[in-house]
Amino acid sequence: MTIRALLLSLVFTLTTAAQYPENECAGATYDTSMCLVALYKQVDAELNSEYQKALKSAADYDEVVVQKLEDSERKWIACREADCDAEHAVWGRGTGGTPALTMCLITHTRDRIAGLKSRYGQR
Repeated sequence: MTIRALLLSLVFTLTTAAQYPENECAGATYDTSMCLVALYKQVDAELNSEYQKALKSAADYDEVVVQKLEDSERKWIACREADCDAEHAVWGRGTGGTPALTMCLITHTRDRIAGLKSRYGQR
């Protein structure tokens, strides 16, 4: 492998790790699970912050928009829970179930954050 190829590989690896911190969650199943749970807590806190911003933005329109956003959030939570429960069920009682469930929650939560930002972000 040439030096250039090695450097490109290193840059790609570091960039991927920065974009996807869950890639750092490796090791025994317990360690991976604990790392992913900590990451989910961070992503969930970001969602809560973004949701509060979205509520303020929605209030600039009228109460109907706020009610629709609140209803959407309740339904999104139910959909996320059902989808991630299905993901967990695929693993049965296997040790990969908890990390799979947590990754599902992280993925859905990131998607929701992106959606809130695109709809209720800066106008």
